[in-house]
Amino acid sequence: MRTESIRPVHGPASAGPSPAAPPERRRVLFVSSDDDLRAVVSRVLQREGYDVTAVAHSGHALLRCRTQRFDVLVAELSGPELSGPALLERVKRDLPGVAPVYLCNPGTPEGLEHLLVRPFTRDDLIERIECATAGVTV
Repeated sequence: MRTESIRPVHGPASAGPSPAAPPERRRVLFVSSDDDLRAVVSRVLQREGYDVTAVAHSGHALLRCRTQRFDVLVAELSGPELSGPALLERVKRDLPGVAPVYLCNPGTPEGLEHLLVRPFTRDDLIERIECATAGVTV
């Protein structure tokens, strides 16, 4: 019986397919003045594989959009400085393809797409983000 020793291979791999590249992570810009909500949503989305940037107000969001790419903007429908739709309009100057998700309270008039009504669950949040990026209305 013949045995062969296993030797380390130096340099590039000589055989076998190269591993598939991991899927690109969706990048979410989350804007809320609520510290606790920012922390919880960031933690939940990071656990689900999203790349999350959470900021306290629209000014920080606009600065981030000048230097980073985002797939989704999650913002208050009625923000303290800018409403969600007004913020989206300004964000789209730098990121024309960004998809919106708006946080709102119960009783908000219908007519806007991608509303996430408080209180919401982890599944609600992820569903709205996925639908927004796919261009599907829920």
